[in-house]
Amino acid sequence: METEPITDGDKGKLRMKVLADQLGISMDEVTEKNYSKKQLKRMMRDKMYHQQKIAKRQIQKVKKKLKRQDLKQQNLLKPKKKDIRVSMYSSPNQVKVAIDLSFNQHMGEKELRKLFKQIQRCYSCNRRSPAPCQFYLTSVTGQTADIINEKQPGFRNWEIHQEEKHFLEVFKDHREKGTLVFLSPNSPNVLPDATEIQRRNGDYVYMIGGLVDHNVQKGLTLKIAEENGIQHARLPIDQCIQLFTSHVLSVNHVFELMLSASQGLPWSEAFLQIIPQRKQNRSKEVLALIESNKLKKKEEEGIVDT
Repeated sequence: METEPITDGDKGKLRMKVLADQLGISMDEVTEKNYSKKQLKRMMRDKMYHQQKIAKRQIQKVKKKLKRQDLKQQNLLKPKKKDIRVSMYSSPNQVKVAIDLSFNQHMGEKELRKLFKQIQRCYSCNRRSPAPCQFYLTSVTGQTADIINEKQPGFRNWEIHQEEKHFLEVFKDHREKGTLVFLSPNSPNVLPDATEIQRRNGDYVYMIGGLVDHNVQKGLTLKIAEENGIQHARLPIDQCIQLFTSHVLSVNHVFELMLSASQGLPWSEAFLQIIPQRKQNRSKEVLALIESNKLKKKEEEGIVDT
């Protein structure tokens, strides 16, 4: 009895079945989420990368431990300096800065992956800050959540307020009080100075739209704020700095600026520190301000030029 020849379509399905088995997912899930073979291969590469990364870290830990033991036996081990890291939960900084992740339908997978990298930078910046702000992620569901959990298996352990609910529900009380502010580059309103933001402390929530700067949806964040009766404002870019590029900043740069403002750092200094120099149009006035800030810092530290 002759067997039917295997077609290219059958071979493709078989390869996808093998990839799905290796990833630990069913073909029903593959069909439901409409995964392509290219996506499954990428997921497999990511899985292997994370496995290799974990194994490499374990080897490094063992090597480090053996090295410390060797130095200890030779009495060459120096006292370890512990970094005093302030937990977000115990931080005196109660200013709430949130990123809204409900924009899945406005971005493709490539943009969502870029957004996750920007969120990673936000988290790292807040963790290392001497006074972390209260960092929120809202609408952590759907494809965005899948990408985050795929790229960062330990995401649930992050020191961050993670909410599956929409920001309108999470910050319902602030919305009713009029203390929920959606940041939008198209808003006619400008945020107050940093000292006022610091003074408000936890009374206000500042929302950042989770859209990557390569996928600008002109007026979308302003439209959302107006439709829901929410306050809106923009960063004081024009008053503080001249940019060669668009005034639409990346999510991590907006977050870092808000974090600096929540700690009382003047906007003008924050922009110069955070915005990359390649994007800045540094006029004579701006350069004079930078030099003035350097001299001021030296005077505060008691350094005198001779």
